[in-house]
Amino acid sequence: MLKSALRCGSLYNESEKVVFFHEPKLPTGFPDLVAVYPGKQGTNFNQIRSGLSIWHIKLLHFIYQVEGGYLQELSHSSLYPLGKIRNLVDELYQAEMVYFRGKKVFPRAIRHIFTATRIVAIEAKINDWSKAIRQAIANRWFSSHSYILLPEKTRMAKVIDEARSFGIGIIVYDGKGTRTICRPNPQKLPTSYGSWLFNEWALRKIHQGMAT
Repeated sequence: MLKSALRCGSLYNESEKVVFFHEPKLPTGFPDLVAVYPGKQGTNFNQIRSGLSIWHIKLLHFIYQVEGGYLQELSHSSLYPLGKIRNLVDELYQAEMVYFRGKKVFPRAIRHIFTATRIVAIEAKINDWSKAIRQAIANRWFSSHSYILLPEKTRMAKVIDEARSFGIGIIVYDGKGTRTICRPNPQKLPTSYGSWLFNEWALRKIHQGMAT
């Protein structure tokens, strides 16, 4: 069903740049589809940045959350050894993701390093809508918009009530196209280091010439 809905082009606006990820592996599971909209703002994506690991991304998000800190403080709060903090921060600095003011490290302006304007997660199920909602709730960990995709024939009253209570959107597919019958509650990005992962993965694909 998801592949058919994608083929008909009704799940996304073809005028917008979008990067798709099918069943990416995350701590919260394997979402069926994630669409990242990178926006139009430019960013410096150098070779160092293209090789950042999940450890760099976790630390970057932590620095962003605490709005900067001294290396010793970051080590104490994050439970990373100080030597590892120094190495990770040095590489984040080379990637132009952080900067120093004296001995204190800060994230660069979010508009310059986080370019995703939307991260849309879609969980598709033909029968078990309750399972789709459970995964869609988990997908809110990283996404700005989390949806379930169901066939048109599904009885919707109970599904809509359940989805709305968790801020989940609903898309139905009738075999020819899709329509949204329940809008999700959008979240401000980045919601977690998972949001940063998708931001970086999308930028890597774009710079490799693989974006849609």
